[in-house]
Amino acid sequence: VLVIVINPHTGALELLVTNQLRLPTGMRQMECLAGMIDDNALGVIGTAAAELAAESSIHLRQKYLHELGEFYTSQGLLDEKLTAYAVELPLHVTIDLYDYIKNEKHGTDTYEVIEIAFIPFTWAKVIETKDAKLICAYALYEKWHATLTAEALEDMVVDGKADELQ
Repeated sequence: VLVIVINPHTGALELLVTNQLRLPTGMRQMECLAGMIDDNALGVIGTAAAELAAESSIHLRQKYLHELGEFYTSQGLLDEKLTAYAVELPLHVTIDLYDYIKNEKHGTDTYEVIEIAFIPFTWAKVIETKDAKLICAYALYEKWHATLTAEALEDMVVDGKADELQ
């Protein structure tokens, strides 16, 4: 899930990423929020919303997740297919919520400690993460966003209700 926010301190467009230990690389890695479908009852979009809540403490309705498309991470080796979603949170991220998300440890259990980072929403910063999921999702976002009309962009704004985020 690409989580795009406007930093309430600076007004800069940023991307929320996780920073967590990845044992195969032997180091902490910055990645987009992601997870596996453990409960088929949730479906793909329900799992995306659940992962968003578990990894960032942002709870919001599924209707605010915009599907960007699907891709395989390594079709010659794995059958792992990912569905990318984006959520843009420019109006409802207060300074308190932004600071809480950034400073709180997240995760679903003691073995999954996730720190949140905000990075500039630029292609160069996304490439620096070396996260294939994030790179593909960013490219899909750019394609999707380029097709939107001004009217569609206005309709996407979380309709003035701060209670959508907890």
